[in-house]
Amino acid sequence: MSQLVNLLPIVGLVLIFWLLILRPAQKRQKEMRALQASLTPGDEVLLGSGLIGTLRSLDDDRAQIEVAPGVHVTVVRGSIAARTTATLDGPADTARPEDV
Repeated sequence: MSQLVNLLPIVGLVLIFWLLILRPAQKRQKEMRALQASLTPGDEVLLGSGLIGTLRSLDDDRAQIEVAPGVHVTVVRGSIAARTTATLDGPADTARPEDV
């Protein structure tokens, strides 16, 4: 019984660590995977570096982003952080960067 009481603080710390650190990180990772899967050419996207552009094409691990008329940048697909405006068919997924 005494040994069980001694383990309770350790179990409590592990539970708190899981609730405050691991669970939110898993949730963010799941949301990012859903965003990556839902991207389509024509979406306006925000890259992790802060660049905003229009998605022109997608490959398995790369994306072609148009940052200015006629200026295309190839980036790793995982660097796309958010969809910034509505596509031609539907509402926006996130707020515009200037609203944040």
